[in-house]
Amino acid sequence: AWLNGVHLRQLSPEELGQRLLPFLGEHIITSVDESYLRRIIPLVQERLKTLSDILDLAAFFFTENLQPDPELLARKLGWEQTTKALQLAVEDLDTAVPTWDASQIETSLRDISVKLGLTAGQFFGLVRIAVTGRTATPPLFQTMEVLGPDRCLLRLRTALNYLSESHTLSP
Repeated sequence: AWLNGVHLRQLSPEELGQRLLPFLGEHIITSVDESYLRRIIPLVQERLKTLSDILDLAAFFFTENLQPDPELLARKLGWEQTTKALQLAVEDLDTAVPTWDASQIETSLRDISVKLGLTAGQFFGLVRIAVTGRTATPPLFQTMEVLGPDRCLLRLRTALNYLSESHTLSP
């Protein structure tokens, strides 16, 4: 696995993309936009040991209907604070980010964490779960840039809905 990972890291992003395309097509979706894949590869290439690792590392990039786990979302901050944090993230990202790039996203999210009195790790972890459904992913801000504003905002709103529905159903 280690040696294979070394080999994969030495490939150009274009070559790695060509090797991943058939694999992704078989396991995730019927067609993959090559330009989209080229934007994802730099985020995951260092972490790949085998081609099949792409499924664990990047499936959320190709998933349209992400269903985040409400328990995972609220695990560290509780329902109320998690809801407030996600609402603020949606509002701020939707209106205050002039250009959807990693640095603007980071600035916005750091400002929100300060407003909420949360550490960056607490807040970024929450956003990561809402946007990717996972606790560990490639770099958050670059991931959000690649996913794009429409998909990120939809996922944040979806997380809010799942959180609200789950909390209403809880005893």
